[in-house]
Amino acid sequence: MSVKIRSLIYTCITFTLVAVVATGCARDSESAPPDGGPSPDAFSDSAPSPDGSAPAPDGAPSPDAAPQPDAAPQTKAPKAVYTLSNDAADNQIIVYARAADGSLTEVGGTSTGGKGSGKGLGSQGALVFDAAQRRFFAVNAGDDSISMLSLADDGTLTLESRVDAGGVSPRSITSRGGVVYVVNAGDASTPANIAGFNATATALVAIANSSRPLSVDNAAPGQIEFSRDGKLLIVTEKNTNHITTYAMQGGVAGDPVVHPSQGMTPFGFASSAAGQLIVSEAFGGADNKGAASSYSVGALRGTLSAISSAVGSGQSAPCWVVVAGNYAYVTNTKSDTVAAYEIASDGSLKYTWSAPSGDGPIDAAVTDAQDLLYVLNGRDASFSIYDVNTATGALKQKPTFSGLPSGAVGVVAGSKAIYTLSNASTGNKVFAYLRGVDGSLAALGSYDTGGVGSGKGLGSQGALVRDASQKRLFAVNAGDNTISMLAENSDGSLSLESNVSSGGVAPVSITVSKNIVYVVNAGDASTPGNIAGYQIVGKSLVALPESTRPLSGDDVGPGQIELVDGGKLLVVTEKKTSKIDVYHVDASGVASGPTVHVSKGMTPFGFAVSGKGQLIVSEAFGGMDTRGAASSYDVVSLGSLAPLSSSVASGQSAPCWVAIAGKFAYVTNTKTNNLSAYEIAADGTMSLLWNAAAGDGPLDADASDGDGFLYVLNGRDHTLSIYAIDTTSGLLTQKPAFSGLPQTAVGLIAR
Repeated sequence: MSVKIRSLIYTCITFTLVAVVATGCARDSESAPPDGGPSPDAFSDSAPSPDGSAPAPDGAPSPDAAPQPDAAPQTKAPKAVYTLSNDAADNQIIVYARAADGSLTEVGGTSTGGKGSGKGLGSQGALVFDAAQRRFFAVNAGDDSISMLSLADDGTLTLESRVDAGGVSPRSITSRGGVVYVVNAGDASTPANIAGFNATATALVAIANSSRPLSVDNAAPGQIEFSRDGKLLIVTEKNTNHITTYAMQGGVAGDPVVHPSQGMTPFGFASSAAGQLIVSEAFGGADNKGAASSYSVGALRGTLSAISSAVGSGQSAPCWVVVAGNYAYVTNTKSDTVAAYEIASDGSLKYTWSAPSGDGPIDAAVTDAQDLLYVLNGRDASFSIYDVNTATGALKQKPTFSGLPSGAVGVVAGSKAIYTLSNASTGNKVFAYLRGVDGSLAALGSYDTGGVGSGKGLGSQGALVRDASQKRLFAVNAGDNTISMLAENSDGSLSLESNVSSGGVAPVSITVSKNIVYVVNAGDASTPGNIAGYQIVGKSLVALPESTRPLSGDDVGPGQIELVDGGKLLVVTEKKTSKIDVYHVDASGVASGPTVHVSKGMTPFGFAVSGKGQLIVSEAFGGMDTRGAASSYDVVSLGSLAPLSSSVASGQSAPCWVAIAGKFAYVTNTKTNNLSAYEIAADGTMSLLWNAAAGDGPLDADASDGDGFLYVLNGRDHTLSIYAIDTTSGLLTQKPAFSGLPQTAVGLIAR
């Protein structure tokens, strides 16, 4: 197990697991990766067979081909919240009566007949509830057993059965239609596995030949749960970044089918001082999914190794990236902000904060001294100007400069001026603005590129770039398929030196290193996208023979091109394919390739099932700071998962447990002590709404049965955070917390 995974497990787990169950609400083993996360449909998963008969008591599978849907109970016990003590001496379900305002009063505890581990389990679903049969199912990790307890009308719990878990260290349990499955984490000598049981009125009976492995021996399961239709059994694996599914037939799970966790749209990128690539990921422009990844360039040319994967900012449509010292700044075009990331010496990223910009921030540039940042705002045709604190990366906003040409794209910060590209279809120009010592600007003039712009957005980074050593600017002219080179004069004015064909159609981004220039062309319906190279000879751009190369496909939507590693490699991001292309550049400047990489953008943790059966999966990304995200999947067919929303970032840390209330999913962020709320659309896609404060070390969570309360177990301060849920907006109103939970409590159920 990696250090990062260990850290995550410690962070999200060591404080006890909580599984929240809502009686009468399909929420049985609240699903969550490494620490438990509720899933609203697993609770109402157990019910008698259609003919009213109980599951076969002889160890044979139940006669139904798949677990059957549950029937609603006739009477409800008093409203309460339940949690599993996980006590090493005597595991108990602790009951808390719940008042109309959501406040709690401890009632007492009932033994499971087993022993807890006395420490965190790192799973979701340690305690689940079957609303139809009014039974609780609990794991006893200390003695490798599981328990079934019945719930009486007066709220009394009665232990009905305790049996061997069929493996070592049970972590999560699920029930549907009288069939129960548990996932065991295993240990150094016993591999992880799942095991099945039939639940009769008073006994748990092992199903013959139901034990199945996970994808690897030491998978560190986070949760197990049936799909809504009962045809699949689903397990998240923290150590492997896998989601493993099992097709159910007659109560017996089939062989495991392993899926990589989906963690999309790589857009702009910049190189750090140490040569790592910092890549923005726009995720199709979906709200609040913005993220950034960092990559190292391996010793083998053309290989990229992810350092930080999809570090979420909680912003929307991040596109352009600029690096100043140890900080990367990403413009978020849809949310009108600039996100700041700290770049560690190893290239890893840490999201720090977001600052407001103008309307529609697109490109950005820093001065040579890296003390001023300029952001081009496309919708209000302005520059946002910031003082950069080179030690902390903090930005101090200065008065905005207005009056840029409408449709301007690209921005370069020269030694004494700011430049932007008009991209006008009547004649492309570079507009120059003198920069005062305080960062203020004054119009200097405009300079023809000799080409024609497109008159509309380019959807790219690097339409205008500058080579500080040569004091030259390079521009794309997307309207007439040319590129231009301009000299920067001592007073900040520009002189056109060369204008040549771009070697393709619709040039959108350009790059320069030493005397080599490359452009990426987007192509059109009849001409595929490509790259083309040039050599600077005197005051001319001269096409390099044999330098034209394809992208990964004809219509890939290139976002940016850049020469890296001292000009030895060329990198292109592809928005439409979520790929990153790398080309080798030889000593003469000629590129070969490409080598195509899938964009990174990891640790599936808890999951819950929406009302329509989609999986909502939290992604803890190794517990790394502010990388938290969540994805949604559609269960297409037996053993098949189709991503709906991929890594919807929250900007928080170590998201683990997931609870669903109506069309809203709530994810607990153990490291940042808060909750992230996501809205789930009818098609299963998600959007981040906001983050709300929780207690210290929030773990499991669950919503009550239809009356609008959410409960969150906080592992470090042993409290329950209580919230009233606005069922229309998903808004949470925090109420007084309940203190005094057992220090090793795991699992939480709210009826």
